[in-house]
Amino acid sequence: MRCLKDYRDDVALMIMAPPEGCVPPPDLSEHVFAIGFPTDAELAEVIRDTDAGISVSRWEGFNMPLAELQQAEKPVFAFNLAAHPEVVVAPDQLCADADEMAYKLYQSFRAEGAPTWARPAQIGPWRRQFGWERFMNDFNRIVEEAA
Repeated sequence: MRCLKDYRDDVALMIMAPPEGCVPPPDLSEHVFAIGFPTDAELAEVIRDTDAGISVSRWEGFNMPLAELQQAEKPVFAFNLAAHPEVVVAPDQLCADADEMAYKLYQSFRAEGAPTWARPAQIGPWRRQFGWERFMNDFNRIVEEAA
């Protein structure tokens, strides 16, 4: 955040955590905001107004906000661990550490337009994999097999 705020003064980090449990350092207090746990409608609004997303989780199971940001074709980056390699559209969204994540985020702010992974050839198969139609087909198949 310190590097990013030097590059772009209007940068903000929204953290999905209770505000009382998130006290940013004084030099970042105007740039870091705990937004609690928004409803689906609130999260959709946040995503609409977001330029990019990161996940610094080291234990995430699926990571719905990461998937939602990608559905909206926002640049997203996550650590290369847990389920993140299965959730991101392309491997170049994965980061080994915070320095690499900050660098990739900075580069995404410099780029114009949708991220390279958002091309139809890449995002199309990802959307089919994480879409409701596939889920419902799998769910119906499981129910039929159990019957």
